[in-house]
Amino acid sequence: MQLTGAPFLAAVLALTVVGFVAGAAWLPRTRRSARGFIARLLTQVGVSALSLLLVAVVLNNTNGWYANWGDLLGSGSPSVQQDQGGTHAAKALQARPSGPGLPAAAAGALPPLPAPGQRVQTFEFTGAHSGLAGRVVVSLPRGYQDPANAGRTYRSSRRSTDSPAAPRCGSRA
Repeated sequence: MQLTGAPFLAAVLALTVVGFVAGAAWLPRTRRSARGFIARLLTQVGVSALSLLLVAVVLNNTNGWYANWGDLLGSGSPSVQQDQGGTHAAKALQARPSGPGLPAAAAGALPPLPAPGQRVQTFEFTGAHSGLAGRVVVSLPRGYQDPANAGRTYRSSRRSTDSPAAPRCGSRA
């Protein structure tokens, strides 16, 4: 049963509904004793856990965070396109990735900025193979455009705001 498929979602939904109905029908019949208290507690914890699992499955199906069970459990095998670094990390970071589907770029050749002098830059991007178009907003660090910092490297972080309700998300160019 696939993680993102409708059968798994239906199974979790059915288990949640059965657990809720069984708990609602069974809980009033338990006696007021330590054993009854433990039974009610375990039933409520179980239904709550199933409800959280149901929400997690729906969110994963919507956002595509985990494609399969191996991806979720960490047993998937990510493929490496090319490894030129050997065992030393610094050499690996200096290597330029190349291979099918990757553009050939000269070192230091960057496209011109759409709004020179501004820290926030907005690029319109279209995927070469997919044809999907989108907007990329980049916030540059202070001093990035200063010629004195031309040889300096900067750390980067990626924040994704893609969602099915996002405007212009996944539009074809």
